[in-house]
Amino acid sequence: MSDRSKSSPVAQAPTHNGRLSSMDASFLYFERDSAPMHIGALCVVEGEIEVESYLKQVENRIRLLPRFRERVVPPPFYVGHPTWETDPGFDLRQHMPVHHLEAPGTMQQLRELTNRLIEGQMDRTRPLWEIHLIQGVSGGRTAMVSKIHHAMVDGVGGNAIMLALFDLEPNPPAKQFEDRYIASQPPGSAKRVGEAMWDNVRGQIETWSSHLTKLTEIGQSADLGAMRKTFSSLSENVPDMMTPPKRLPFNKRCTGERDFTWTELSFGEARAIRRSIGGTVNDVILTALAGALAKYARHHGQETDGRTASVMVPVNVRPEGETGNLGNLVSILPVRVPLDIEDPSMRLQSVRVGTRTLKESRVAEGVSMMTNLASAVPAPFQAAFGAIAASPYPLFNLVCTNVPGPQIPLYAQGKRLGCYYPIVPVGFEMGVCCAIFSYAQTLYFGLNSDVGACDDIDVLRDFLDESFAELSAAAAGGEPESGRITLRRVPIRRPKAPAAKKKAPSKTSTKKTSTKRKAAKKGPAKKKAAKKKAAQNKAGKKAVAKKSVSNPAAKKASQVKASKKKVARASS
Repeated sequence: MSDRSKSSPVAQAPTHNGRLSSMDASFLYFERDSAPMHIGALCVVEGEIEVESYLKQVENRIRLLPRFRERVVPPPFYVGHPTWETDPGFDLRQHMPVHHLEAPGTMQQLRELTNRLIEGQMDRTRPLWEIHLIQGVSGGRTAMVSKIHHAMVDGVGGNAIMLALFDLEPNPPAKQFEDRYIASQPPGSAKRVGEAMWDNVRGQIETWSSHLTKLTEIGQSADLGAMRKTFSSLSENVPDMMTPPKRLPFNKRCTGERDFTWTELSFGEARAIRRSIGGTVNDVILTALAGALAKYARHHGQETDGRTASVMVPVNVRPEGETGNLGNLVSILPVRVPLDIEDPSMRLQSVRVGTRTLKESRVAEGVSMMTNLASAVPAPFQAAFGAIAASPYPLFNLVCTNVPGPQIPLYAQGKRLGCYYPIVPVGFEMGVCCAIFSYAQTLYFGLNSDVGACDDIDVLRDFLDESFAELSAAAAGGEPESGRITLRRVPIRRPKAPAAKKKAPSKTSTKKTSTKRKAAKKGPAKKKAAKKKAAQNKAGKKAVAKKSVSNPAAKKASQVKASKKKVARASS
């Protein structure tokens, strides 16, 4: 690691608190064997890493990360949220085991090993992190599979840890970091209960004080016009957001068996699409994902007409200057993406309008405030609810999180970090989740799936590649106009209703009219028979007209025939 100023992202050590917040603790309370709550990544370094020297290097650097030597300790009877306490038996080698792939060490072999490593819950009697070193990858490379419990960090906090464990240059000068870790004996049970109760009271005061401050800020900066627009947007979108999403093929009960796959897309292409059509890079990603989901749904025989998918998009709400802090500071945007728009540009415009409306309506801030209010519920009730919580339907179809990373190469022992595929949890009938990490001008997609809910994740991955290629081609083939682009329309494949056809006068009706005219000239008997036949025809016409009353063309034809009938009567 280079000896840089304190402003360097590597030199800034993440800070931490002793007691878990309500949000951090929720990842422990809601964890299941079928839904372990750790995040992580599969990354590949372009070269062989010498294990012993790397372990010494990491041991030196985690002095900046005291949390990495602490375990979760719940207080008696869960009278408060758990605390981070010293692990007296901490052993770095237990958290950084070494694995060897058999020759030839293909990416498929690496994938199979990764699937086994990310399954199951982590051991809560030890610090909740692991970094598995994997040697023998083809091309003389070394892989790493990291696992960090979501109770420790969110995506942004994990990014700070990544920067603390890698170098910004191939051969940085050696540096010895000061040990910030202060070992302490865990308090006794009575003291833990007292501290938990006091922290509960203090937490309640801080929570309500924060809400009052937030409401005051909103009131002081209130714009009546903007507020009316916000409430109008909310009234239009909240009912849709609260509606349970229709299940996609992978919204099934999860079993705990994992299948992880990945792909890479060009960050430069995503920015070019954004410049051409509009929106943000995140909008481009969601648009490509929507196209892939639509293809996948139709692949499994599901109709997509009039359908949307509900995507939970985590949003960073960390105040500026706290990006290095551990723990979770996130909210969510419940984004609905269209599945029935095949024109890539139109789909992007639809996604763009939806996300912009949610942002202007400050939905993420509202969700964050509601989450903070929920933290006022006593810890024992939160723990009990998490243990028994179940939902008859998934609240979202899937999670899609986009974490911005460094756009310059990183290094480990002078070897370049070649790729970084993020891993996020799946479970609770969300059998697939997607994570994106932008690094060195590339978007690295990680698609994590539960085999019991989705046994063909590669199909969805291929559809994602196709969808992004279609979007990129559409943007490149358009003509710029006033900062936007007009694209060739791709017809939407929808089953069309049969067009209404005008009924041409049949030979029978012509004969009927002729018969009536002849009957007017002939004797009473023939005239009576002709009138009877005309009455029967009239009843048949009324039945046909009644069936086609909703068909404007048929209705018009019926009106024309009625006019002819009136003329015939007048002539008789």
